[in-house]
Amino acid sequence: MLSVSLNRMEDSASLRDALEACVFFATSMGRLGGDFTSMLSELFEPKMASLVVTHWKEGVSTLQETLKVCRDAGVAAPLTSSTATSSGAAASPEQPPRQLLTIPPLARLVNSYLTGLNELRRCLLPGIFGVLRMKLNRSLSTVKALLETNQRAVNTPGLRGEATQLREVATSMLVMFDKVIEPYVRGALEVALGDYAAAKEYLKKEIEEVKEEAVEEEEADEEETEATQEEEEAVEEETEEIKENEEETTTTGTEPFKTPYEAVGETLAAEEAPHAATEVTKPPGEEVWDDF
Repeated sequence: MLSVSLNRMEDSASLRDALEACVFFATSMGRLGGDFTSMLSELFEPKMASLVVTHWKEGVSTLQETLKVCRDAGVAAPLTSSTATSSGAAASPEQPPRQLLTIPPLARLVNSYLTGLNELRRCLLPGIFGVLRMKLNRSLSTVKALLETNQRAVNTPGLRGEATQLREVATSMLVMFDKVIEPYVRGALEVALGDYAAAKEYLKKEIEEVKEEAVEEEEADEEETEATQEEEEAVEEETEEIKENEEETTTTGTEPFKTPYEAVGETLAAEEAPHAATEVTKPPGEEVWDDF
């Protein structure tokens, strides 16, 4: 009867309330020699693990469907985002990696894992620790196999639509899964179970990858800055050369350019000028008669 009632529960809060009521009732029955507390774990632990894993399965199923729809339609837009990220931020189990914003399907997958782990905050049963680790290993293996299958499918010749973009996204997804998602999700599970030392070990890989990406970005920025400076210096040198040429032209007295009409006009004016400027001089003692 209790197992039938537990199967109807869909959240850990209801399961916790039922567990507390059962423990109280079993303790009360202990006064009469009917304590059944030891039997509760067999009923509640599988149900609690099922509540967590259900969210993981839904996330994997959504990812698989998204990849299939985009692959069949030949569209890569739903798989990527132009959201700017800061890869230099330190990795931590409390803060999801911001790199996931560039690939929305993987971000939703990580959200499904975290949603399942949030169920443990209301009802954490020590007996399910090993089960959850095993289930997580299987789930992550399924996701990796799914991404590899998608990569092989998009690399098949004859893919229609945005084939190039789909192939690039498929490769990026695999890299993101190996370097970011897998270590982060494993670390998040250990944090949810209270094992912070194990979480740090899992997150070492992600932290190293984040640092490497930050160093690469800094080097790329430095190279871009140097190239910009070189271009600016080249422009300044060219500008100085132009100014020097203009100054030399001004000091040498080079005549300005004249149109053919201006040149002909100046030539005619020069030929008429001597006749207009000639004056008749009168010798001393002589008269000059005008000719009529």
